[in-house]
Parts: sequence; structure tokens; C-alpha cells
Amino acid sequence: MFFIHWSDDVQVKTMESDGVDPDTKTYNAIIEGFCSNLELDKAEALLERMLTCDNKQKPSTVSFNTILKACGELVCDEAYLAQGID
Repeated sequence: MFFIHWSDDVQVKTMESDGVDPDTKTYNAIIEGFCSNLELDKAEALLERMLTCDNKQKPSTVSFNTILKACGELVCDEAYLAQGID
């Protein structure tokens, strides 16, 4: 499991300031990290950035599927936990 505790903007801007031009795979890895940490708001914000900014890197099916999978797992986990509550 991989953990990211920075905001999406800080992570990407740090890479850009270091001369690294993040590609779609890099964005997807960051999205996966946010989803693994249940930081879906940050994952969605990064996806939104990919969709709306003058960003050369557009989201791929992996970008969308990663977030959809995390949302589905979260809903399943919450439903499972709700069953155990009396």
C-alpha cells in the first residue's frame, strides 16, 4: 500500500518545479494513493484538475476507474459496517 499525505497541488507543483513533467501515469499513481488513503476528495480534485486545466495530461480510463472502484469499496464497507450495528 502506498501513502501520500501532501495535497495534490503541492505534489504536482513540486514535481514541476523540479523539472519533472508529470504524465497521466504519474497523476494516476497519485490518484491511487489518495484513494488508498480514503482521501477521495483529493483524488476527485486531482481528476478535476486534469479535466479542466490547460493540462497536457488528460485522464484515462484508469483515472476514472480508480476513483469509481474506491467509491464502490467505500460504499460496500459502510454497508457492511451498518449491518453489524444494532
